[in-house]
Amino acid sequence: MMFGAMPPKIASTSKCPLAAAEQLYNTFHYTLYPGLTKYREDYVLPQTKKDGDIHLGFGLRIISSNPNRDIRSLNNVTIQFYDVITLIALEAIQDQINKAGYAQDILPVNTIYDALYFEIREDPKIVKWLNDTLIPIMTTQLFEEEFVPNVANLDIGKNLGEQYELPHNATIKQINETLQKIKEK
Repeated sequence: MMFGAMPPKIASTSKCPLAAAEQLYNTFHYTLYPGLTKYREDYVLPQTKKDGDIHLGFGLRIISSNPNRDIRSLNNVTIQFYDVITLIALEAIQDQINKAGYAQDILPVNTIYDALYFEIREDPKIVKWLNDTLIPIMTTQLFEEEFVPNVANLDIGKNLGEQYELPHNATIKQINETLQKIKEK
């Protein structure tokens, strides 16, 4: 639903009646996440109708001769385009991991839009290195007119449901304390 699936698609995908899909759609878009619909309907659609295109990052634009027909793709690309920043950060951190000799200790395993996921050896020195190295890479300003600065933090844990945020430039003592909390869970 976040990326524009309408009630008929929701009903067909989830194998529920159209009325239930309409209720899900309305709850998602108008109660839980009204900003998503507002962005699509009040910005993406009128802007594309006015200009015949919509801007993306790096000066790119996507052209549409029929914004009503193309709204799902137009909206999705504007929302998802900036995950390229995460991929730039991944390439930069992988280079640093290799240079530091940590290729067997820090393994990138996934990216999701604005997040990088690693499996990392449970060694405070290695965790500190990643925290100290990753944050500056992920917060680098990549655009001349960057109105919303990139922010980042390192969360560690055994799984996504049990994460602990490390302070930037955490000390070995702080990292050991956090690792102890993880072990006690």
